[in-house]
Amino acid sequence: FKAAAPERFFNCGVAEANMMSVASGMALSGLRPVVYTITPFTTYRCIEQIRVGVCYHKAPVVIVGTGSGLSYAELGPTHHSLEDLAMLRSIPGMRVYAPIDAKDVRRCLRDALDMVSKREPGLILNFGGHAMAAGLTIRQSDFDDFEHHFCEISTSLLDDEILQRRSVHDGSLGPDQFTIEIADRLMQEIWGQGFPQPLFYGEFEVLQQSLMKDKHLRLQLRPLLKNENLAPVLTGVWFNRTQTLPQHAFLAFRLVSDRFREEARIQLIIEAANDSLP
Repeated sequence: FKAAAPERFFNCGVAEANMMSVASGMALSGLRPVVYTITPFTTYRCIEQIRVGVCYHKAPVVIVGTGSGLSYAELGPTHHSLEDLAMLRSIPGMRVYAPIDAKDVRRCLRDALDMVSKREPGLILNFGGHAMAAGLTIRQSDFDDFEHHFCEISTSLLDDEILQRRSVHDGSLGPDQFTIEIADRLMQEIWGQGFPQPLFYGEFEVLQQSLMKDKHLRLQLRPLLKNENLAPVLTGVWFNRTQTLPQHAFLAFRLVSDRFREEARIQLIIEAANDSLP
């Protein structure tokens, strides 16, 4: 970028907090700055400037971090970023994106519509909704024009790697963890708003399977454990799947509680199987 547009590139040196303040001032002057450095430096060292200079003033600054987590593990704790997402998400007005698959990218839909609205004023009459919604109102005569601009923006934001479906799981569950108490806690979104519900995996014996309403696969499953006496029999549902499973299947699932007529029971919501898993 520096070679292509040197007049738009500014190196603030080893002064990350100052860099964020410069970006805030540029944004409030009508520009659209992008701040870039490794994640621990663009977050921890700049948290006050992000909170006061950017978010408080609703300044349109794009903050990009690379080398997150333990990417720079050998350089020590000054280069580790393990709390950055929690810190940034606690600031009002901050939007944090760390997409890992197509499901995560859907959350960017509102921003894509916002970009269409800014590039083509008057094309979108209204859009919005709650944090996970992206409803909009356009004229019927503008359908084709909207489709063209939306596809153009989406293509610039996405690539083949992002669009490829991946199942990122949180490990397996032990026989004593298939409980109503754990399922209820998970359904209370204790992992934080905006993050996906935990996804678990395991190998199961398929005891029974049938179709519900000709479009959902209902299952009776038993986890394959070393001690079969500890393995509970569980109910599973795979929505919008009609193809049956083999007798033994490796499944990714979400643990939920199902209550009917004051009776609570465990249910597995199946998301992927066998070669669909990483």
